[in-house]
Amino acid sequence: MTHMLLTLLQSGYYADSGSQGIHYSAAMIGMYILIIVIGIAGYAVQARLQSVFRKYSKVQFPGGLTGAEVAEKMLRDNHIHNVKVTHVSGHLTDHFNPQTMTVNLSDSVYSSTSVAAAAVAAHECGHAVQHAQGYAPLTLRSQLVPVVQFSSTAATWVIILGLMAMLGIEFNIVTIILSTFIFGIGDDFSIFIMDGLLSEYKTGRRMLDTHKTAIFFSAFTVVVGLGALIFARHPALHSLALISLFGIVAVVLVSYTVQPVLFRMLVSSQTEKGGAPYTLGSLINTLYAFGLFVTGCQLLQALIFTLWPLPMARRRKQRIVQWSIHHMTRGFLRAMVTTKTIRLNDTGETFAEPAVVIANHQSFIDILVLLSICPKAVMVTNGWVWRSPVFGRIVRYLGFYHAADGYERLAPALAQKVAEGYSVIVFPEGTRSADGRIKRFHKGAFYLAAELGLDILPICLYGNGMISSKRQPIYIKHGLVVSRILPRTACGDPADYSAQAKSACRQMRREYRKLYETYNRPCNPYFRDMLIKSYTYKGPVLEWYMRVKIRLEKCYTLFDRIVPREGTVVDLGCGYGPLSYMLAMLSDRRRIVGVDYDAEKIETARHSFLRRPETEFVHADLRTAELPEADAFLLLDVLHYMQPEEQRGLIARCAARLKAGGRIIIRDGDAGKAERHKTTAMTEVWSTKIVGFNKTDGELHFTSTPELQQTARRLGLEIHAAHTDAHTSNTVYILTRPE
Repeated sequence: MTHMLLTLLQSGYYADSGSQGIHYSAAMIGMYILIIVIGIAGYAVQARLQSVFRKYSKVQFPGGLTGAEVAEKMLRDNHIHNVKVTHVSGHLTDHFNPQTMTVNLSDSVYSSTSVAAAAVAAHECGHAVQHAQGYAPLTLRSQLVPVVQFSSTAATWVIILGLMAMLGIEFNIVTIILSTFIFGIGDDFSIFIMDGLLSEYKTGRRMLDTHKTAIFFSAFTVVVGLGALIFARHPALHSLALISLFGIVAVVLVSYTVQPVLFRMLVSSQTEKGGAPYTLGSLINTLYAFGLFVTGCQLLQALIFTLWPLPMARRRKQRIVQWSIHHMTRGFLRAMVTTKTIRLNDTGETFAEPAVVIANHQSFIDILVLLSICPKAVMVTNGWVWRSPVFGRIVRYLGFYHAADGYERLAPALAQKVAEGYSVIVFPEGTRSADGRIKRFHKGAFYLAAELGLDILPICLYGNGMISSKRQPIYIKHGLVVSRILPRTACGDPADYSAQAKSACRQMRREYRKLYETYNRPCNPYFRDMLIKSYTYKGPVLEWYMRVKIRLEKCYTLFDRIVPREGTVVDLGCGYGPLSYMLAMLSDRRRIVGVDYDAEKIETARHSFLRRPETEFVHADLRTAELPEADAFLLLDVLHYMQPEEQRGLIARCAARLKAGGRIIIRDGDAGKAERHKTTAMTEVWSTKIVGFNKTDGELHFTSTPELQQTARRLGLEIHAAHTDAHTSNTVYILTRPE
């Protein structure tokens, strides 16, 4: 074959197709052969890989360990304790994910005891070891994955356009019209694909395969209809057929590949790991933040370069750079328009005396916050900060220290910095927390304090992990950046660093809980932003309905205030679940159960990146549903969909399952407020009868304050109105069971 190919390329041989006047040169024929050879070679490599795996899948591993056990042992032997071994579906879909710090093993590897499974598991753990050691090519590989995926798709276009050029297909008025027709078909295909992606994202139902099948048959029909013209002798008809074939193939390939890849990269892959999907606004905000950060780092490097030849002591140059970093980080935090910085310094700390500053660690923003607080400090960092291509050179110039060097070796090196008046910043957890929970403190910081004769100065941080989480480090969200400087404590007994670490960890957790209870409120813009993003890409009507509803509800401030912050809360008539999710986000001690009779709404509510194990949604008829025991029942805008006797029955069933001191919170239109009630009734008629956003199988029946008072007295409950709307008859009632 190689000899024939060279002969053709050298000879200039061509075939004449008669009246069509189409010439196939040796280069064209050689290109066809090369494409075929490359395709065959790729298939052969894949087949060989599968064959080898099947062969060694039949050979048992001598130790009898499964792939998962091999992976866990390899991680332990390499002292890697922050990587989990998980199970994923598929065949040979094994991979290491540095974002979630997981080694993902496929069905044929996870529980298999074969040599092949052990080899694959060890291979993927090798990537985890490389990541732990800061292996640069692995980092580059992870960054290039999206580029490679997109490039493979773009290559399809290049090949198709290249083939059209080699075949001599020229654009004229007819082919332009035909191209417009084909591109129109491509738009339809794109709409079908996007509809399937959005349907799967909204409810979890897999509709994409059905849409792809429909697209295939549609494309096949067009190809058969227009492709038959390829056998025509007339050159114009022949070219029409060729451009139709290549055009349809191109639009099918694009709809099958580009859209799903981009959607998964920006939306579904983000939500699968518990993060928010990207939107245009979030992308702009993220690019703005990182643009500011990178620009600041470049200016600092320029400053270092400028100071280098000047005839002054290195210590003075470092002091100038340190002063610049302090003010630049303060300016950066102020320039973040979607975040608000709150600094609490009840002790009046001035950092005039050096100290070992310890803080909880949630995000890379923690570094910026601490440098903005401490005017003169060096930091003990981990590997990724030390080797960062953006700011690694800066921290090395300032004399920051690598934690891998060991605290025993760091103490003598830091003594000179302390003598110059520098504090030492340490994150005792050693790594960032993925969920904000404070992990155990290591004793290195307390060893340094004892060796250097310094006080321990704790700083508690809140909100940084919300703005830029470990799961989504390249995603800047709305929120608050709160820091509280705590009182200094003298270093304790040098013989018992572990006890000091445990005591400091307990103190930090108590202070963090105080900040959590204070700022985990609807006033924090993070929660409104996350709630809206949970309904983004689930249909424009639903998204804008939620935007309006959340604004009208004032981000559910009232209900966060009157609903207990811990215990079981049952949201009856939860709909799409906005209130349920808001209450769950605002307090991790609430267990939320949402119930609704609309199956489609429950399905949508269940499929959200905000859902956590303590949040449950049930499809049931409120008139007959079995209710769990609860600390609070919510009946918001629900009662008027039922008959009066059904309303009283539902309240009675809630009262029977209500714990002592628990509350039944009802919001409904008060029919006794005649004038204002007209607006309320008209709104509900519009929602149910005209728009059809809410479903009802009968007439609406609004209750009144006297009727609810009578029902409460009959059930032995105390009742009072918590809120009355100034424009409508909507009233919020709290029915409380005495303790």
